[in-house]
Amino acid sequence: MSSLWRTIFSQVKEDLKPTAERIDLSWRIALICAVMVAVAMIYEIPFVAVSLFVIFYVMRSDSAESNVLAIALIILASVVVLLLLAIIQLTLPSPAMRLGVLLVTSYFLLFFGVSTQLGPLGGIIALVITFVLSILNYVEVPEIATRGTLYAWLMAATPMAIVILANWFWGRRPKNVLLFELKERLLSCESLLLGQVHISAFRTLVGEGMEAQQKRIGWLKAFRLAPKHQIGWAEHGTLNIYRFMLALLAWERSGAMHEPKAKALNEWLAAACHQAATFIAQGKAAQFEPGLELDAGQERLLASLGARKQAFQEMVLALHALSKTDDFSKLSPEKTPFAQPDIWRNPVYKHHAIKGTAAATICYMFYSIVDWQGIHTAMITCYVASLGTTADTLHKLTLRIIGCLIGAALGVLTLLFLMVHLNDVGSVLVVVFLVSLLSAWVFTGPERVSYAGIQIAFAFYLVLLHQYGPSFDFNAAWDRIVGVLVGNMMMYVFFTRLWPVGMQPSVESDLKQAQQLLKKLQQLPFSDRDGRVQTAAAVAVKLDAAHTAMQMMLFELRTIRPSPEVKRQLDRQLADLRDAFERHSFVF
Repeated sequence: MSSLWRTIFSQVKEDLKPTAERIDLSWRIALICAVMVAVAMIYEIPFVAVSLFVIFYVMRSDSAESNVLAIALIILASVVVLLLLAIIQLTLPSPAMRLGVLLVTSYFLLFFGVSTQLGPLGGIIALVITFVLSILNYVEVPEIATRGTLYAWLMAATPMAIVILANWFWGRRPKNVLLFELKERLLSCESLLLGQVHISAFRTLVGEGMEAQQKRIGWLKAFRLAPKHQIGWAEHGTLNIYRFMLALLAWERSGAMHEPKAKALNEWLAAACHQAATFIAQGKAAQFEPGLELDAGQERLLASLGARKQAFQEMVLALHALSKTDDFSKLSPEKTPFAQPDIWRNPVYKHHAIKGTAAATICYMFYSIVDWQGIHTAMITCYVASLGTTADTLHKLTLRIIGCLIGAALGVLTLLFLMVHLNDVGSVLVVVFLVSLLSAWVFTGPERVSYAGIQIAFAFYLVLLHQYGPSFDFNAAWDRIVGVLVGNMMMYVFFTRLWPVGMQPSVESDLKQAQQLLKKLQQLPFSDRDGRVQTAAAVAVKLDAAHTAMQMMLFELRTIRPSPEVKRQLDRQLADLRDAFERHSFVF
């Protein structure tokens, strides 16, 4: 058991390591949260904790994606508010009708959230609608209900407006983020060649494929954020850097990289990677001094490696390609359908919507019946924590409870020891900024820990920020935390006991798609370098997704966990596909 805890501690320590991107994104999120709190205090916008939660959701590595999500949320919130204004007039006299509308809207929004590209936006909109409808039980005057609905719109639109303005003035431009990512990939190759990182970390990087880079290139094209020539070079650079990574993986796999006589070749390649990274970070084609050529001694070393020199030669060709200024390689656009192909056939989507709606509704009925409005965060938690599989639910449940306890502890300690010394709004904002920075640091990490970050922030905000500013009310703080824990417990019961969803179908689907892509890869001609590299990247993504899903099986209930024999079969299939991928994905 001690070795298990040491492994967990080492993994968490690794997941919390600082990176340039993490530092940059964390302080931006923290600053936007502090600005939102200041605006909420000045203009008396209620439920600021929900507004701050939405900021975490929409903030991405580049400003274009963040702004698109923010604008989409404002539009959706506006449509929802218009619908709510009509619903209020119809349902205010009838609690039964209001409950019926709540159930129907919650079901369909959660259903489309899990079965389409709407994603978590579905849960957020369902949260806004159900929360507004739930408080109508305490409102008898239609004008007050209308005003409350408009405040709900303000609660969603204000943080999004701040996000858009912040990204406009100091956001990370997609082009800069893309160039940074390409530079980091080359520097990772340099580190592997010099023996500074383990091959497993490099394989993880290969498993990311080119999806993130393709998305950024898509923003550049859609919003014309760069000249056509620069966008063309960005596609070219993305493809050829990944081509270099694939060849480097083959170079390591062949064993040639680890031979003492190949040390000079590794150092030569590492130096070339470093030079290329320097120019690419500036948005320029790579330049190599005194030229990308081997000397006579290195040529003899390369010849002595026999067939294994093919991987080295492929890396040299990829580096040469990075120095080109025209005749660029092209990325084929990937079309992702808005809805899942089996949206109307797969019962999992319906079950997910039923479970999420039932959990939220029972929480709502519970605190209404016992007249304990302070724990209304139970219903909120059900929407922000809605997940697909049982393993996801248990994994995220663990992170949410840990994050909730940390955030609550920080909030209570702030009330006990710091609040008496906070004499103005500025000092309160400093505390909010610091805790938001900590939360964003965890949130911007790998998926293994990220959910804990957002829960730290959410719990802290619920404890410290009530109504229009900070509060000394410990009872209210306690109620909020109880509500979060009740909501998590309800989600656990419904998502593990009612139609539990195992990871096995997801793993089998990813492996099947990887196998199909491998067959396609083997049929592509070697002359089609761009097509082979892009197909290889798609295979790597599917294999990495299958590997991650198999790791998540540790969180599954025994009743749905695959048998040891089935697990071994899946492990063998994954290993065989990885072996085939590393043997056939390289462009020689």
